[in-house]
Amino acid sequence: RRPEFVSRKAASTTTGVLKAGKIIADDDCEALRESAYLIEGNAEDVDEYAEGKEVLNRNTAGSLASVCIKGEPEDIPETLSFSRPSLQKLIVSLTGGGSNA
Repeated sequence: RRPEFVSRKAASTTTGVLKAGKIIADDDCEALRESAYLIEGNAEDVDEYAEGKEVLNRNTAGSLASVCIKGEPEDIPETLSFSRPSLQKLIVSLTGGGSNA
């Protein structure tokens, strides 16, 4: 007997994030990743860019720094690099893991 092939629509993957027993994020994985962004570069430039923004997490290594910021990127100087966080890094940032600003 020949195997049957069933066409299935790919299911989206939803992730919920809990902090202190409360849901702080519940969305499609890609939508969660796009809800924040990473800025990396010279610590002074990073701090200047991050001022007034919702910083979820800040890490430093010598004169370099990176911040995970909630929201949409705007007017990023050429001296800084932009990327989207991995889902794991975003969850750590949302739950207060690592070094917070």
